[in-house]
Amino acid sequence: MTLYIDYRVRLEDCTSTTNAIEWHPQHPLLAVASYTIERGGCVSICDDLGELLGDLQPEYVASCQALSLAWHPIRKTLVVGWETGHLRLWNGERDFVSMASPHSTPVLVLKWSKMGGRLVSVDANGLMVGWRLDSRCQLLSVYKVNLPSIPCEAVFRVSRPGPDLTGLARRAVAGDQVALDIFSAWRPRTAGRQVSVHQDNMAVYVATAQGVIMYVNETGKCQEVLQYSGRIEKLLYHDTEDGLVVVGMGLNLSYYSAESDGSLNEVTTVKLSGSGNAIVWAGSGVLACTVSDTTVRCWEPSSGETYTLSAQLPDVTAQTITCLAYSSNKGVLCGCTTVGNVVFWRHTAAGWDPLPPAKVQGVAKTCTWGGSMLAVNSSSATYIMKEHNLCAAYYRGMSAVQVSASQLIVESAGESAELNTDLQVFGVCLSKEHAAVWSNRTMAVYSVAPLSTINAIGSFGCQVESAVLYEQSLVVASSSKLQVHTLQGTVKQTLDCDGQAISLSLTGHFLTVATINGILHMWDLSRREAKIHGKAKDLVDCISDFAEVMCARINATGTRVALSVAGANLLPLPKIYVWNMESDSMLCHSFSAQESEVSRFVVNLYWDCEEPRLLVCETRRPTTQTHSASVLRKV
Repeated sequence: MTLYIDYRVRLEDCTSTTNAIEWHPQHPLLAVASYTIERGGCVSICDDLGELLGDLQPEYVASCQALSLAWHPIRKTLVVGWETGHLRLWNGERDFVSMASPHSTPVLVLKWSKMGGRLVSVDANGLMVGWRLDSRCQLLSVYKVNLPSIPCEAVFRVSRPGPDLTGLARRAVAGDQVALDIFSAWRPRTAGRQVSVHQDNMAVYVATAQGVIMYVNETGKCQEVLQYSGRIEKLLYHDTEDGLVVVGMGLNLSYYSAESDGSLNEVTTVKLSGSGNAIVWAGSGVLACTVSDTTVRCWEPSSGETYTLSAQLPDVTAQTITCLAYSSNKGVLCGCTTVGNVVFWRHTAAGWDPLPPAKVQGVAKTCTWGGSMLAVNSSSATYIMKEHNLCAAYYRGMSAVQVSASQLIVESAGESAELNTDLQVFGVCLSKEHAAVWSNRTMAVYSVAPLSTINAIGSFGCQVESAVLYEQSLVVASSSKLQVHTLQGTVKQTLDCDGQAISLSLTGHFLTVATINGILHMWDLSRREAKIHGKAKDLVDCISDFAEVMCARINATGTRVALSVAGANLLPLPKIYVWNMESDSMLCHSFSAQESEVSRFVVNLYWDCEEPRLLVCETRRPTTQTHSASVLRKV
């Protein structure tokens, strides 16, 4: 089970009001535009924990606000449009830089094309400027267009066919910056989602306050393509078909097919019952919009099918969904309400499944996804929400299970007690008398014997990836160190493990560590200082198709190590390996009858705490995601 843990964005001025937020499409960078009467407008950039970037000074402009934010889809480049018509640019340096802007009135629209080959800026006077970003991260003006009236919305066309890779490669070798950016985004990243390669379409549709839709091609040629009967609230371009959705007043939705020259032909029109103004694409060809209270209506323009999603909330307070956002990475649609509730639906083959809701303070105004993270701008603050798997730990009859972001239930010998912390709990470990919980930057230790009087022993700051408890020692793995601490946080010993520790486990007094380089290390913690137990093992040499250790545990007598691993394609191998330390031999059991098939893969494994030959494995079917019965084997 998972829940969303929130982090409050810590702006330099905590009294400021946030008016715009924008995630970078590929990097964990959130741009926040805020305003105070005393200092004026401010643009800050923070990381995925809501902390301001330490080497960047927030950008302040007196007596005006930043109205629009636009990240380049690939590069770490942010363009900011201001109330005065100024444009400022940040490209990863310590400061923002000013651009030569032709605008003299508020910049209302600021958008990049899908691959970043074109940026358009449109001001309140109807001046539209097309820009391109050169190799030195400077914006160069390509064209200027005077629109017939005040603009209200713009959307770029999206090309469907993949690119001619041969031609794209030639342009990249020749120094074409867009081609270079596409190849940079296309290269596979370890365990990450790859970015699809698309041709960049630099043509854009612009809607004006008078209901006119203009089409501007990549050279700046402008033509009127539609006179809409009413005010236009939003434009949305279909992600897989050449089609434009026009959202009018009162949930009037019209779908038009787009010709190669930009002209539009009406396909269908629908008026949804209810009232609401939030509408987003929620997957391929599916539109989701708020219609009333906590109901979301979905419409598929190509088929005309409509259906509703209802929020399942723990309270009955009268509330309305104010904003929607969809994550294509996670297949999750979220909606935020007027009382701060955040509801989620995950798209599956069978439809939409509701997920446990979350909550922030204040009235939610806007929300936006960045990768797997959600940012919510409310009337009280801006929050970053990250999905977290609830953690649990077990030690010889005692268990601890996380039930909320900062609360665990500890049980032992038929008794139970609540362990409440001030942390956003990421992990927990137990020993006979103690429990340690951690966020990614703080560790807290508690005495849990007896359960009737749980007391805090102390807390200390450190980066924590994983940790284990042994008597009066706490072994903590971070991204760069493996250290043994006292329960109060004093470092007793630093363990050398030749690379970042990615798997940490304890059986009795034996510690097992697997590194990102594929090396196994074992230590005996029963003495005053941790002592190396046996020789290190290089798994690359003895496991074919090896990429990374997923889990490694030693048995009670310290003679065998069981492990599950991922293959070169970074998918779990359907095998369990056992290294006999005494004979230096590797045993293997496969859960698949054929090498090319994966019927089950190992989720977790544990040795019996007393019987050194008894190993318990948890496996799962990859197709149905159904857990198997436990597999007990004597090794």
